[in-house]
Amino acid sequence: VADDKIKRVVLCSGKVYFDLFEERAQRGIKDVYLLRVEQLYPFPHSALVEELKRFKNAEIMWCQEEPKNMGAWSFILEPMMAVMEELKLKQAKPFYAGRAAAAAPATGSANKHKVELAAFMDAALTVQAPPRARTKAPAKASAKAKK
Repeated sequence: VADDKIKRVVLCSGKVYFDLFEERAQRGIKDVYLLRVEQLYPFPHSALVEELKRFKNAEIMWCQEEPKNMGAWSFILEPMMAVMEELKLKQAKPFYAGRAAAAAPATGSANKHKVELAAFMDAALTVQAPPRARTKAPAKASAKAKK
């Protein structure tokens, strides 16, 4: 796909890349570019500027499997904002797709893990969806809400 047809660039690090790659292929998605960033320190500012300048029409998103308060998100946010500022993008900071902040790195429930994984994969790969990741299953309606 031509660079100008890419609607979203999803940056990630580690194993989640392979999950995203497989899911993107299964869905036949062509307008989402996956960019693996394995060197987080020193931050590859120049390399990312060079790579991302190809995608002037794309949203920039960071995806990680770890909760938002863990993993690379808090480390890469400021350096990514500097990259995006240098590129003069309308978007000031990357969108986030991943699990919500949590006290523990794992949910403790295989079913909840699958629900969260599906939610942030969908948030990362579905361009028409709002770019903010939905990381929790929808809450059940309360008795008051049903009335």
